[in-house]
Amino acid sequence: MTGTVEGEEDTLKDLPSQKVYEELSGSKDECIGEHGIEEMERKLTSYVENKGDMDRIKGALCHVYKMEDNKDGRKKSDYCSALYYWVSEIVWKIYESDTKSGSSKFDHAMNKYCTEIRDKEGEYGCKPPDPITDPKIREAMKKLFDFTVDKEFICTASGGADTPDGGIYGTYLAGVRSAYSHMQPECIGKGDGEGWCVDFTLWYGHHREEGTLQLKCNGILKPQVEEPATPGHSFSSSVNDISSGSTATMGSAVAGGLVSVALPTIGFFLYKYTDVFSGIKNSLFGGSNRNRGRGRRSTFRHSNQHFEDTLTENDSSTLGGGGGGESSTLGGSSTDISTIYNDDDGGRRRPSSPPSRKPYHTRQSRNIRYGRI
Repeated sequence: MTGTVEGEEDTLKDLPSQKVYEELSGSKDECIGEHGIEEMERKLTSYVENKGDMDRIKGALCHVYKMEDNKDGRKKSDYCSALYYWVSEIVWKIYESDTKSGSSKFDHAMNKYCTEIRDKEGEYGCKPPDPITDPKIREAMKKLFDFTVDKEFICTASGGADTPDGGIYGTYLAGVRSAYSHMQPECIGKGDGEGWCVDFTLWYGHHREEGTLQLKCNGILKPQVEEPATPGHSFSSSVNDISSGSTATMGSAVAGGLVSVALPTIGFFLYKYTDVFSGIKNSLFGGSNRNRGRGRRSTFRHSNQHFEDTLTENDSSTLGGGGGGESSTLGGSSTDISTIYNDDDGGRRRPSSPPSRKPYHTRQSRNIRYGRI
């Protein structure tokens, strides 16, 4: 590129447009047997005699032909346009020095090339621009196309400055302005129907209002939006905490609560019923006199429940009848021992046992009074 300051040539190699051209130039792709590319070669053979140039053109076309659109951030449409300008430069260098018929041969060659690709647009997935016969317009359009690919990169490299006029890309931007100033009156004055004017209008739709290109980064750079922290993040963290350490804590709390309820309950039943059974057994089913007496004198209390076993004299409820009888009845009846427990206790019954045949050798009349709860 001409007109660059010292050191700027190397800097321009970092531009996205230059990366595209380097990719096309260095392509080693081969599409052997691909009918469209072989047909393109056949049509260009009489114009591009150098085998090296022909291989480069075929390789670049094959590269774009195989390319997937929008893969790795690459737009196939950009490569299609770049391919046209890149091939144009190769062919123009062949005829540039031919002042007599070079321009005409160049036009024929590029028409054949573009027609071949356009006719197989569905196959290549690519449509080249209309051929541009005027070398100055073609050069200006190439600069303007390159800027459409490079402008976001340049604005970023300028640190987000509103007008990236200076800096390391100063000469490059001056060339873009010059190209715009050349194309703007051409398109407005006499070129509305030309293919290149359609592209120019597409790229720079404000050209009818702006005679001079205003380089501004506003609206070019995409704002970097920080993603706010969502409640779901903290919620998921809480869930993770629960599912790890807090689960054990919650499990321990539940287990502790069950134990705190179960132990007093078990103790209550053991205290209430084990002692009751033992007292009844001792008083009614045998054992030493000392044990029976102790059992008859037993008193059981728990909360508001009261069970009292006392020995009384001359009660209407007698055990063993009037004398030393062997019958074990309550009030002389045949009521089972289970009648001691009233139906008020929810129908709880104790199994009956055979009557004791061992007479009491103490007083013949011993009465038992049971207090109701």
